[in-house]
Amino acid sequence: MLSDPVFSIRYISGFIDLTLLFPRVLWCEESVQAIWALCFDKEVQARVAEDKELGVVEFLDDTRHSENARVKASCNGALWTLKDALKTSSHKKYKEIGE
Repeated sequence: MLSDPVFSIRYISGFIDLTLLFPRVLWCEESVQAIWALCFDKEVQARVAEDKELGVVEFLDDTRHSENARVKASCNGALWTLKDALKTSSHKKYKEIGE
């Protein structure tokens, strides 16, 4: 089931929702690590780089300034994983983040 990109995208938005509802460090660490893992899938990368409604790129970009070193590292890792997809995104801000 996790190999289905649409299912993976739903998980990603669920992790973001959890983190925003319960802004505890543990939730944030686990959410960002899960998002990073899901972003290794090429179809997930393409969807995240094009679908602004998901809010994944904004979430990672905002959260990478966390004071928690693990959260910061996971956000930067996820954005690095998304780098190629972001470079080809139709959204200007995403392209800038990917550079």
